[in-house]
Amino acid sequence: MVIGNPDPQNNPGHKFRRYDRNGNYVDVIENLIDADYGNHQTTYIRDQFNRKVVIEYSVMPMEDWIHSPGSGGEDLVTKVKWKTINVNKRYISSEYNPPGSSVDYRNFPLDESFKVVDRIYLPKQYGTPAEDDLYYEFYYNADNSPAADLGWGEVNGVRLPSGAMVEYTYSFDDANGPNRWADWIIGNRIVEKAVKYQETYAEQSTVRSDIYHFETFPQGASGSNITSLSIKGPDGSIYTEFYAGDSFAPTGSIPLHQRGELYKSLSADGTITEKVYSSNIPYNSNFTGSNRFVRYELVSPADSAGNHNITAIREYKY
Repeated sequence: MVIGNPDPQNNPGHKFRRYDRNGNYVDVIENLIDADYGNHQTTYIRDQFNRKVVIEYSVMPMEDWIHSPGSGGEDLVTKVKWKTINVNKRYISSEYNPPGSSVDYRNFPLDESFKVVDRIYLPKQYGTPAEDDLYYEFYYNADNSPAADLGWGEVNGVRLPSGAMVEYTYSFDDANGPNRWADWIIGNRIVEKAVKYQETYAEQSTVRSDIYHFETFPQGASGSNITSLSIKGPDGSIYTEFYAGDSFAPTGSIPLHQRGELYKSLSADGTITEKVYSSNIPYNSNFTGSNRFVRYELVSPADSAGNHNITAIREYKY
């Protein structure tokens, strides 16, 4: 349950209080000027035991700090540094082009700037490494120049605190111009993930690159048109997920599956996991397909011959 400001006179910055079924609550409080944090704007996320996380805004240009309590009350600070990227592409925004219009909707320009995460610095550690040496860095399929970009602003790389790199390739990389519909772009997906790192063994270092391939059926499909997705790991093992198509449940009954829901997966060791869904129907409503959740999960491991002779069934209640 969520209620509005429970104390508007004494704390006008109190946005709301969220209760769980046991009566525990979490407050969200915003302060435009907070004397405890250099008069910066802050947001407190605090429970009834005064345990809190504080977001401190604009400590440095394009940099926010997140404060959380550590051992002995130590203030642990996670720094979030932002940057701006500019996405330059062309796509089909409408099949209809009004007569006499100077704008070609079938080759519509996208020229938008977005504020995105640049780096996330982990809290200061004792000893080595030094402060701000441990961080995540994010790379995108777009830069801050007016030139046409590789992608549509997706994350295409993450540098981990260990120095390892994770790189992503998308199905619509380098796609541009009048052959790309807007809904296709929304369904853009990862087709390859590369994990690059330095492996050290017996004082010998080797640069490794582990590649994961993602393949859909139908091939090249995206969004709700996908019926299955297979992930091939660097060792050749394959994990496959299966998604439901249109469901035609009798009027008034709850469908077991709805379009796009994950209903079965097949692990590399042959284990089959199946999911049966239900609906949490709002009171006095006939929306039988609303508020979906997994009701039953059936797990069938494979024996040495690949047969599935036993099944474990889990029932979930909410």
